[in-house]
Amino acid sequence: LVDCGANLQGRHGFDETARLLDRAALAGVGRVVLTGCDVAGSRSGVAFCERRSAAGEKGLYATAGVHPHDAKTWDDATAAELRAIAASPHCVALGECGLDYDRMFSPRETQRDVFAAQCALARDLGKPLWVHVREVDAPGAPLGAYADAIAILGASGLDPRRVCVHCFTGSEAELRAVRNFGARVGFTGFLGIAKRSGATRSAAAALAAAGLLDVARGDVLLETDAPFMLP
Repeated sequence: LVDCGANLQGRHGFDETARLLDRAALAGVGRVVLTGCDVAGSRSGVAFCERRSAAGEKGLYATAGVHPHDAKTWDDATAAELRAIAASPHCVALGECGLDYDRMFSPRETQRDVFAAQCALARDLGKPLWVHVREVDAPGAPLGAYADAIAILGASGLDPRRVCVHCFTGSEAELRAVRNFGARVGFTGFLGIAKRSGATRSAAAALAAAGLLDVARGDVLLETDAPFMLP
C-alpha cells in the first residue's frame, strides 16, 4: 500500500514520525508521501526523507508546495525556494496547492494567482501536482472553486494524468468535472464516515458505473491525509 498524502512532519519531530512510519510499515503501508503545505514543511519533509534514507530506510517521499491558506505569503523568494526543494530526488510532486473557498484565509484572486504559479512550476520541473480544492460549505450559491481550479489547470499545459485532486469530499458534479478534465482523485477515510460521506460515496459509485472512475486504470489514489482524516 501507498499512503499518497500524510501531514506528519509539521506535527511531530523526526523520532515520533519515524515511529509512526514503522507502525505503518507493519500494517502493510510500504510507501508514504509527506505533504508539503508551506516552504518550512516542504523543507522538513525532504529532510526527514534524507534522514530515513541515510539510515537505510526506504519508502518515504515528500511534496513541495504552498497551501491556498498561505497563498498570501507567496513571493518570488517562495517560488525560488520551492524550485530548490523540488530538485531533491526525494520530492515526487509539487503541492499541496490549489483553491480553498471555504475558509478563505487568502483572497480568492491571490489563491488563483499562486495556484497558477505552482502549476507553471510543476510543468517546468516535470513534476506531478498534488491539488487541494474546497468549495464554500455554507447555504447559498457555490463560489466556483472547482470551475476555477479546472480552468487554471487546463490553461497550465499540465498532463491531467499527472494531477491529483486530493482528499476529495465533494459532489457528483464536482467529481465529474475533475474526471472530465482527466485528473486522478485522492480518497481518504472520509468515505467511511457514513453520516457525512453519503454524497461523495454516491458520486464515486455513479462515476464508476459510467466508466469515468476506475481503480484498475489508476484513476484513484489512496491517502490518509493524516492526522486530519480517519485512516
